Amino acid sequence: MTKNMAYFNINRHRELEAAVGILKLKKGERHSMQRVVEKIKKSPLQLNVLKELFKITQFPSTQTRNDLSLLINIPQRSIQVWFQNTRQASKKGSCDLHRNSYEIEPEDIPVFVLIAIIEKIKCEI
Repeated sequence: MTKNMAYFNINRHRELEAAVGILKLKKGERHSMQRVVEKIKKSPLQLNVLKELFKITQFPSTQTRNDLSLLINIPQRSIQVWFQNTRQASKKGSCDLHRNSYEIEPEDIPVFVLIAIIEKIKCEI
């Protein structure tokens, strides 16, 4: 990779982080504090993004869930519950997930990876 390409990639990552920061400011704190009573039906894009992220990590960090919430327009709590339910379903289906959840460290996924997943899914749909 040339020096110019590396510089471009670094700037691209910074721009993506800045864009997510702007979204957070626009949504404000009330977005993360809202309680959603009704069940939210997820679009095929949203479901596929969640499934792709689940392949990367079964335990996304709070920051990753918040970023994803802004990017695919689902409440953070719905994302958290989806991951809990999917982990439980995968435990029932296979024995190789016999680790306890307290043994797992939540994983931070950079915003540019989340955006790459979304762009990939959009091309497939």
